Amino acid sequence: MPKLLLPFDGSESALRAVRHAISIALYFGDISAPPPPAPGRCDGIVMGTRAKSDRQDRGLGRVQAGVVDLVQVPVTFVR
Repeated sequence: MPKLLLPFDGSESALRAVRHAISIALYFGDISAPPPPAPGRCDGIVMGTRAKSDRQDRGLGRVQAGVVDLVQVPVTFVR
């Protein structure tokens, strides 16, 4: 089971990201909730996006572009 970082702010887009992360966990057959990983120790990031930016044609807002630029693991954005 990959270790996923799941930022959550209570928004509807964050809830969709949680549902997607749960589907990943069910696919791998592991739905346990271990303690949060230490910084830099996750295998991927799953986060929601609101797509309310002038960069909608690229599909990335300012925060999403910053995350992609800063991390070295796969990032999944859920709309």
